Amino acid sequence: HYTSPWNDSSVIPPDSLVKVDIGVHVDGYPADTAITVCFNPELNRLVEAAETALEAGIRAIKADVKASEVGYAIENAIRSMGLKPIRNLTGHKMARYVIHAGEIIPNVSTLNGHKLREGDVYAVEPFTTLLDAYGEVRDGPSGNIFQFQKKRAVEGRLSKEILKMVQTRYRTLPFASRWFMKEFPKSEAKEAFEELLRSKCIHAYPQLIEMKNRPVAQAEHTLIVTKDGCEVTTAKF
Repeated sequence: HYTSPWNDSSVIPPDSLVKVDIGVHVDGYPADTAITVCFNPELNRLVEAAETALEAGIRAIKADVKASEVGYAIENAIRSMGLKPIRNLTGHKMARYVIHAGEIIPNVSTLNGHKLREGDVYAVEPFTTLLDAYGEVRDGPSGNIFQFQKKRAVEGRLSKEILKMVQTRYRTLPFASRWFMKEFPKSEAKEAFEELLRSKCIHAYPQLIEMKNRPVAQAEHTLIVTKDGCEVTTAKF
């Protein structure tokens, strides 16, 4: 989870894996999709494995299939290519104005799992890493992406104004701090965000870092579960 802050001057380093994760919504109904852009030929197989695992997961989905069966298909595809899945990251159910609606799609085989229901919307997102990686991620520093948490009392005038804007514009959907830096003086907006974070009115998404600092690739699509399969809403047609 990372997006550039206001006036960001950072550049993409050589030999990078860049995960481009995009979310959009129409009247609150979200779609979530991601690709990985590879600038290191030695890591291309991570991208290929993530895309292959995503296809395997999508093929496994239909109404009344267990989420654990989808996780098995994803993990099997990744391990068959000599790589390792990230086991503590998952796909997720989505609902109106809710990007993470509780139920998950695991990226590894599990013993149990809820059944997928016709009409449910999920984002399926395998993550791949190297065999010598730990296979889990930890929280890093803030990624400049935020989400409304709860309305609480704040003192600052601008804090109150920004909190009201967050509730009106985004509700519980994620948003970037730089969007507000365009509308208000930067220093004042920064202070307002700090107050909103301290008071736990908003939540900051952390960057996610592999436990042994190994490279990670990702692929993701949003889909609607159907009786005999699924309809992918973020694929090219």
